[in-house]
Amino acid sequence: MADASSVCWRAEQICAHRGASAHYPENTAIAFDAAAHSGAGWIETDVQLLSDGELLIFHDETLGRTAAGSAPISSLSWSDVASLDIGSWKHQRFCSERPMTCMQLIQWQLDEQDRPGIIWEAKCPSDGVAATATAAALAERISAYSTHRCIVSSFDRTFLQAMRALLPQQPLALIAEVLPSDWLGFCEQYDIAGVHLDRRAARRVRGAINPRVPSTAPVLHH
Repeated sequence: MADASSVCWRAEQICAHRGASAHYPENTAIAFDAAAHSGAGWIETDVQLLSDGELLIFHDETLGRTAAGSAPISSLSWSDVASLDIGSWKHQRFCSERPMTCMQLIQWQLDEQDRPGIIWEAKCPSDGVAATATAAALAERISAYSTHRCIVSSFDRTFLQAMRALLPQQPLALIAEVLPSDWLGFCEQYDIAGVHLDRRAARRVRGAINPRVPSTAPVLHH
């Protein structure tokens, strides 16, 4: 059996996690450009609702790891975050990198025909109101661009339910650390197209379904 590292994968099988984040600061324009240039068919990125209704591309719940400060993202407006340096934590040569909005990334994708699809991971505070508001904001932006190729994913089931009601044809995915016992029923009820698991959990599940799948084979994971 051939080693997985020697297999030639199609672009549609390659997903760049937060862009080319191994070598560039995550969720930045330079990381997305590098992912596109490397041949990735998909880019996974994180989106959060700001206090003014803007959607920010940012992973953590608070400032501190990739940008100076400590405030919760949900408490900030676009004017609060637009000028933040989100590149220097990776290396000083990335000090000019600034946050992007959801609309800016959609426009980046559409500027060139062969750019990767976007897998949006919606980050929601743990309350139904915030999840529903995030779904409404993201659905509005996706609907504005009929050619935007994307998948919408989240850990938050309230968000996914709201998104399904707003965009009946939109591909959705449930994210989980381990496969939930009720995953099939939930996915069938809300027409969820996929489940994105932790790498190790995904391999355990796939190995149980098909023991011939090698443990080194790539999987789509969170």
